[in-house]
Amino acid sequence: MESRIMSSRDFEVWKASPHNFYNQHRELFQSIIGKNSFVHHRNGAGKATWENALMLRMHSPEVACRLKAFSSGSTFLVFYLAILREVVIAANQEEDIILLRDDFNTLIVKYQPMAEIVVCKLFSYQHLTDVSRNDVVQQVLTNLLGKREAILSSYDKKRLFRNFIWKIAENEAKNIIKAENKHNRAGMDIESHPGKVPALPNLGINNLAIDDVVGYLHCKMLAYLHQRFKLLLCLKTLFDHIIFRDDFKMLFGGDGMAMENEFEEIIVSLNNSEKSESGKLQRFELVRPVLNLADRSTTDASSYWRWTNYEINKIIQFLNSRLMTDFDRETFGYLLDSYFQNFPTEIHFSNRRL
Repeated sequence: MESRIMSSRDFEVWKASPHNFYNQHRELFQSIIGKNSFVHHRNGAGKATWENALMLRMHSPEVACRLKAFSSGSTFLVFYLAILREVVIAANQEEDIILLRDDFNTLIVKYQPMAEIVVCKLFSYQHLTDVSRNDVVQQVLTNLLGKREAILSSYDKKRLFRNFIWKIAENEAKNIIKAENKHNRAGMDIESHPGKVPALPNLGINNLAIDDVVGYLHCKMLAYLHQRFKLLLCLKTLFDHIIFRDDFKMLFGGDGMAMENEFEEIIVSLNNSEKSESGKLQRFELVRPVLNLADRSTTDASSYWRWTNYEINKIIQFLNSRLMTDFDRETFGYLLDSYFQNFPTEIHFSNRRL
């Protein structure tokens, strides 16, 4: 009942005087305009002029006709805000098309706040200093300025330019971080950092600690649920890690205790098998009977080998996407070294969002 009264009251105020209605909710309307406009290229007077022009559009016959069609399905204020947002985005798009044609530099300056938002969203869970964040933002803007011809030729005017430039800026930011990570990794001596992922302790821009990366990997492993211990055993098999009785026992839960003597011969054979690319399939042949027993299947060794490689690619993609790193199979192997050194009791987690 109260909602209907408020809805009717706002509607009556607007019909009597759109100007009074605007003054009643001025701060709210300014917020909607600010959130849906990029006005970094305007001075104080220019911003006020832009706001006034948008509110004049709300008084236009076309918009007034839409507002008069209000029904009590929601409050009039919510209805008004939805239309205001559409008007702001349409006006923003019109300006973007003009700047794209006539003043590309101003267009990029206009979207500097957007670049800042992109960088903050991408790296909010990382230890970015204000200086390094600003460096990334400035590099993104510089890269966008250098892509004028590519942007002009690829932009489809049926799309909102703000969405189009957002995606390009996001890709540029990711590429900047990945290039920095790759540069740092190339400058480090892997052998002088045993048990560490190359370059992870000193990534420069994102400065991730090895414990954080291992924590992310552990969270991904936990997502495998009942297949987790199967995958861990397969990873140890593929990357030539030492196999322990517990690696087998965890596959079978409580039943593993009664079977541990049966594992001994397989464990000895695995730990003394040839550690080479050609010997990997042989290691899967040795571990296959245990995996099949746990899975109640008759899967062959090459299928386990292919499944493990498929899951490795998924995990690498997950880590690179979340951490803005550039892991490949080699560096993933170094990460596993650290993971198995800590697993299962000493995994450290950061408080950042996963």
